Amino acid sequence: MIQASLAEADPSLLRNGCSRLHTVLTHRSYIRLGTHSLNEPSVFYRSISRIVSHPQYKKQHLALLHDIALVKLSKKVTFSSLVKPVTLPKPGDAFRPLRNCWIAGWGNVGNNVELSGNRTLQELELPIVKRRTCKQKFSGFTDNMLCAGSMEGGKDSCQGDSGGPLVCRSSGEFVQVGIMSFGDTNGCALEGFPGFYTRVARYVDFIQEAITSDRQASAEA
Repeated sequence: MIQASLAEADPSLLRNGCSRLHTVLTHRSYIRLGTHSLNEPSVFYRSISRIVSHPQYKKQHLALLHDIALVKLSKKVTFSSLVKPVTLPKPGDAFRPLRNCWIAGWGNVGNNVELSGNRTLQELELPIVKRRTCKQKFSGFTDNMLCAGSMEGGKDSCQGDSGGPLVCRSSGEFVQVGIMSFGDTNGCALEGFPGFYTRVARYVDFIQEAITSDRQASAEA
């Protein structure tokens, strides 16, 4: 399972930061929206029309560079109380270190401990880590990334959360600041090593250009 979030500007487009999307077979995969428990029906099911990967995406040692992709759904969805888009960061938004934000997902709830029971969506509040600290912890850290989690351990995303959102409040609404990308290969929520996220603010132009290109292509079809 790969996670993603619904784009505000286009109700048929998903944002995702999971490298596995680059190998997904679109005709054998589908999207679930409005899901709270994986053991219960979703509000919408959609097939995949196409996937737009960032042209500079690549794996470099332990890092995933430009780890973002867009998923075009076969049909638009209708926003409701259970299916809503998440807002992109604006130029004036400031999400400073130590600010508490939130992640959500259906990934493991501990090292090698899978989510069980009804497999209900999990949420965790955690802080953004100072960029200098991120660089000290991982030499491959770039301006296109951010990291978040408790440096004391115990708060982190985990296996199965890839592609999920890191959101922070701004002006009364949730803004998607990051997309879960990668972490320590030895496990999650380890002391002294945060999780690493694609920094969405660096890719707003890529997202908007993809939306514009898709609309132009649809108009010419």
